Amino acid sequence: MGIKLRAAAIGVIPESYEILSRQLSPNEFTLHRADDYEQVKELLTQGIPDIVFLAMDKEKYDPFKLCLVLSKAGAAVMVISRTPTREVLINSAKHGAADLLVSPLQADALAKKIEVALIKAGKKALPEGFKFKLDFESAKTPFEKVKLLIKKVEKLLALPFSVVKIIQLCNDPLSNTSDIERPIKSDPAIAAMIMKRANSAAYGGMGPVRSIQRAIVRIGMRSTRNIAASFSVLKLFSKKEKNLGFNRAWFWMHSLTTGICAQLIASELKFKHPEDFFIAGLLHDIGKMILDDFMNEEYYKAIQMANTNGISIRDAELKVFDVSHAYIGSKVAQSWEFPHTIIESIEKHHSYTQLANVGSGASMSAIVCIANQMTKAIQAGNSGDFLAHSLSLPLWHSVSKNISWKKIVNSVFDELKLYVEILEVPPEQVEIKPPKNTGIKAGIFLPKEVNYGDLLQIALHRKGIDTVRFSSFEDPSLKLKKFDFIIGDLSSVEKTEDVRYFQQKLAEITENYIILPAFNKDEKPFNLDFFWLEREIAKYIADSSEDKKGQ
Repeated sequence: MGIKLRAAAIGVIPESYEILSRQLSPNEFTLHRADDYEQVKELLTQGIPDIVFLAMDKEKYDPFKLCLVLSKAGAAVMVISRTPTREVLINSAKHGAADLLVSPLQADALAKKIEVALIKAGKKALPEGFKFKLDFESAKTPFEKVKLLIKKVEKLLALPFSVVKIIQLCNDPLSNTSDIERPIKSDPAIAAMIMKRANSAAYGGMGPVRSIQRAIVRIGMRSTRNIAASFSVLKLFSKKEKNLGFNRAWFWMHSLTTGICAQLIASELKFKHPEDFFIAGLLHDIGKMILDDFMNEEYYKAIQMANTNGISIRDAELKVFDVSHAYIGSKVAQSWEFPHTIIESIEKHHSYTQLANVGSGASMSAIVCIANQMTKAIQAGNSGDFLAHSLSLPLWHSVSKNISWKKIVNSVFDELKLYVEILEVPPEQVEIKPPKNTGIKAGIFLPKEVNYGDLLQIALHRKGIDTVRFSSFEDPSLKLKKFDFIIGDLSSVEKTEDVRYFQQKLAEITENYIILPAFNKDEKPFNLDFFWLEREIAKYIADSSEDKKGQ
C-alpha cells in the first residue's frame, strides 16, 4: 500500500462531510475535520494537507485568506459555497483555489473533480494510458510544447470552410455581393444572423430585406464578415472551461465587448474602416483559449500564479511558457488569413511601451490595447484578470484626448445586446445591464498628467455615477459640487511625502475616499485592479443609496 494522501474538511456541513467520507477511500486518504480557527491551527501543526475542502460560508475564519495560505503551501484547495456568486468564484480563483463546489455536494461529479484537482496540484500522477488531445511527441518543457502547438494550430483550430470563404471574400476589394452570397447560403445559421442584423432596429425605418444580397449591401461586407467570425468564435469558446477563473461564457463576453469597444473607439477617431478593429478586438485573447484547451495543466499554473500573486495573466504566461497568449493568438489569426494589421494588433496588444511611442498612438494595436482595458473597466465578462497595467498609461494619454467615454460606454451596451440577440446566446450565459443613473456623484483627483482618469471615469459611468475630474485643491468644482466620495489617483506620484500630503488634503474634503497608491506592498508599480475597485466603490454606493432614500 502506498502513502496515503491527507485530506481536510474545514467548516463543511455534516451532509457534505458524509459524502466526502464515502468518496475518499480509506485506502487512499486520511480525512480530518476542523470547524473553527483553533481546530484549523491544530490541524496545520500536523502538516499541510494534500487536499482541502474549505467552506466559504463561515464566520469562524477568513476563508479567502486561509485559501491563499493553503494553496501557496501546496495544497489542492476546493472551496465550497451554498451561494456561488460571481464574486465568490473570482475571489476563490484569486486566492489559489483549484475548483469551486456547490453545497450540498453532488456525489456523482465529485470523484472526477477531486482527481483533476490532485493531478493539477502535482499530488497524483496522470492515470495510466491517459492521452492528451494533442500528441506533444518528444516535447518536454512548456516552451517546447508551445512551439509544437504553434506548428499544429492551423489544423487544430480550422474554421468551417464557409466561414473561411466569407472572410476571404469580404477582405478582397474585388469581391461583390453575389460572390459572398454563395458561402453564406451554404451555412443556414450564418445566413439567418445576417438577415436578422439587416432587419434589426439599427436599420429601423429602411424597410425589411428578404434576400442575402440586399442584406449584405445594407450592413456592408465588413459587418457581414464580423458576424460570421463572431459566430465561429462563439462556437469555439463555448467548450466547457477547464480551469477555475476561466469561465468560457465570461471569456467570450470579454472578447466580444473588446471588439465592440475597439470598433466604437476607431469610429470616434474617424478611422476609414472601424469594422476591422472589431475583428482584432474579438480575437485579441484567443491564445488564452488555445492554452487552456491544449496545455491545460501548465495553463492552470499560470492562472494560479497570476491570481495569487496579483500579476497579469500575460506576465504569468511568460514565466511558465516563455511566450504569451498574444503571440500564440497572432499565429491563429495568421492561419485564418486575416490582414496583417489585425494579426499585428493581436500580437502587440500588451506592448505598452512600444505602442506609446510617438507616431504609434493611433494604430490598430494601440486601440485594441485600450479597448481591452476599457472592457475590464466596465466589467464585461472576464479574461482571467482584471488588471490595467501601469505601463499603458502613456498610451491612454496619447490616444484618448477629446473622446466622449460616456457616449461610447452607452453605445457598447446597445451593440452587445444586438450581438447577443443575433447570435442567439442563451441569456443565462451573459448578463447585460446598461448603466443606470444612481444620482451619485464622485470626484476624481488627478495630480499628475499621466493617470488612470479615463479608465476611472469609464468604471464609474458603468455604475451610473457622475464624475468630475480635478487636479488642484483650488479647483472651483470642489466648492460647487458635493461629492458622495472621491477617488485619488496617486499612482504616478513619485515621492512618498507628496502621497501623504495629497491623502491628507483629500481627507480634509471628505472621509469617503479611495486611494490608488504609487506602489503595491511589494514596491512594484501599481496596476489598477478593477475587481478591487468595484468592491471599494460598492461601499459608497450602498451608503449613498441609503442616504438618498432617507432624504
